[in-house]
Order: sequence, then C-alpha cells, then structure tokens
Amino acid sequence: MIACLIAATVSQQSLFQQVIKKPTFNNGYEEYVQAADIALSVRLREICDAVTSPDAKGTLIDRQRAVANQCGKIQTLVKQGNVKPLYYPNELNLSTVLPEVAHLRTLGTALSIKAKIDFADGRVNQGFETLLDVIVFSDRISFCGPMIFDLIGRVMSVAAMRTLSEHLPMASLPTAWNIQRTAESLSSETNPWAVSIESELKSIVPEVMSRLKDPQMIADISTDESIGVDLKSLSAEQMESVRKELGFALPQYYTELLKITDLPEGQWVSASTKIRDRTSPQNQIALRIFDTVVPNTSRAIAQELVRRTHLRLLRVVGAVVEYRWTNGYFPGALGQLRDPTIAHDALTGGEFTYQRVPGSFTVFSEGTEDTGKIGLDWTAPSR
Repeated sequence: MIACLIAATVSQQSLFQQVIKKPTFNNGYEEYVQAADIALSVRLREICDAVTSPDAKGTLIDRQRAVANQCGKIQTLVKQGNVKPLYYPNELNLSTVLPEVAHLRTLGTALSIKAKIDFADGRVNQGFETLLDVIVFSDRISFCGPMIFDLIGRVMSVAAMRTLSEHLPMASLPTAWNIQRTAESLSSETNPWAVSIESELKSIVPEVMSRLKDPQMIADISTDESIGVDLKSLSAEQMESVRKELGFALPQYYTELLKITDLPEGQWVSASTKIRDRTSPQNQIALRIFDTVVPNTSRAIAQELVRRTHLRLLRVVGAVVEYRWTNGYFPGALGQLRDPTIAHDALTGGEFTYQRVPGSFTVFSEGTEDTGKIGLDWTAPSR
C-alpha cells in the first residue's frame, strides 16, 4: 500500500521528490510529505484560508465542508506516519530548504477543520479521533529538527486543543480513555525544544564557523547588510579574534541551554535569558553574528512550557470526564480521580486548579509571567 502511494506521489508531484531522496518506507516523515503533496495539488491552503475570509462565498459550514472533503486520504497518511519512527531525512544546515513546512502546517489546520465537520455531522468519535491525530502529528513534527518545526507544531497543537476543548461535553467514556492514553504517551516523550537546540548545535554552529572563511557567506545569512563589508575590512589578526570568540560562544550557548531542563520548569525562561547574556561575545562584530544566528529561545521555551502543560491538563480533563461517566457526576476535587497524582502542575510546583460550577468545570495552571494562565474547560451545551 505504502509503496503504491509513494510511486504515485513521485510521478505526479514534486515535494516528495525534493524532500525524500531515498525512501525508507519506515519513516513517518515520508507519509507526512505525501500528505503535504496532496495538500499542494488540491490547493488546500487556499481552501483553508477561505474558511475565515470575509469575502468568501457560501456559509461557514459550507466552507468548512469544502476543506473536510479534501482530508480523507490526507488523514490516512498522517495516521500512518504517526505510528512510524520519525526523523528528518536530509542534512540540516543554514542553506537547507524546507518547501514542505508550510504545507505541513496546512495539514494540521485542515484536519482540525475536518473535525468540526465530523462533530456537526454527528460523527462524534471520529471528530475526537481526528483531533487526537492532529495533536500527535503536531507533537511529532516538533521533534524533526530546528525550531521552525517546533514552532509550527505548537501552532497546530494549540488549534486542535481549542477545538477539542469546545467539544468535550460530547466525549464518550472510550474517548475519555483515549484522550488520557494519548496525553500520557506524548507527555512522556523527550522534550522537543531540547531536540531542536541539539539539532542546531550539531548543524548550525559548524556551518557558521565554516562560513567565516568567506565574509560574503556570513552576509548571506545575516539581516545586517553591513556585516560582510565590516568583516572584509578586518586584519587577519582581528578576523582570528572573531573566529575564536564565536568558536567558544556559540557551542557554549547551546550546550548551556540544554542543561536548562535540569531546572524546575518555572525557571527555564529566566535561565535562558541569563545564559544568552553570559555567553555573548565581547567582540562587537562577533556579537552581531552571534545575535543573527542564535534563536529567540525565550519564546520557544515559553511555547514548550505551554505544550507540556496542555498535555498534562488534557490527561486530567480526560480523567474528569471518565469520573463523570463512571459515577454520574463530576468529582468534587481532583484528589478523587482514579490517579490523583496526575493533577501535579510541574510548571508552578503545586497542583492544577479545579473549579466546578453547575454544568461546567475548568482545570488550569496559573502558569508563569511568560506563559500566563493555561487551562481547559468543559461546558455543557445550552439547551
């Protein structure tokens, strides 16, 4: 089956040919790129954009249905990719072109829209299954390499979480169990933010050092247009000083970032800021190159904290829904859950806050100054 899909895609589309040089048939990224090829061929991004466009024709549900109608084969491929090993198939460096990335994000958007049609048409279990497929897909994408993957993964995950939260009152007992299993499995995975940092340490740092041999090659990756001219004006001794400072500062910066995960989560953002201040080169030209290369880690870390807190909250919400199905009413406190230890909020060091009112409940983390409050809620539909 997979071999036939790959053969068809390669013969008709271009993304697979560009990205997958040597198909292995055992890398989920291959299925993801096949799905991205389909999205490109049917102009799925334009169809998705039309859903929220004020100038689009037809009703909202008609526009959503137009998206859902294109998602059958796409969801099959994403589901197949979700259960395979996953790795980016090519060398990653500053020159790597990622033509599939925008289309991967479109997949997450389209499947979240499809879930809404599943719910609207009464396919409730299918709707939740679709959203969990998106959450797994977006989480796995975050592990593929540089931070661009982590960022698009977070965008897709937040959208799917929002839609899932809106439809929680429709969740059955088997769905509650499935939500808990999925959230627990994803919560136990390696930190994707750390994977991104390690990927950049291994690929970007050596390339920057190599590019210092030609000032124009540094200018090509910098938004500072004068950096190439300034590098050419340096003496050999001055250029060597730039190389030495960057050769020390860049690896030290990334290496120290990787150690952040040993700290309590609430300290991660402030610790990353201190690391940048501590490892920045003193040489002004070296500092300009350093600032061009290193990522905005504070934002990335804050998004990672939101990701893992959402997953923990999702597991708790699934457990609360399970409790309601088993007992006929919501628990009075999270300590009454089958496994009350899941209510621990690692971000604050305390427990998640649980608020119950007639017809609804909310579970949330107070978060940090950088993340703000993070929560999920269940609200019974109005009659």
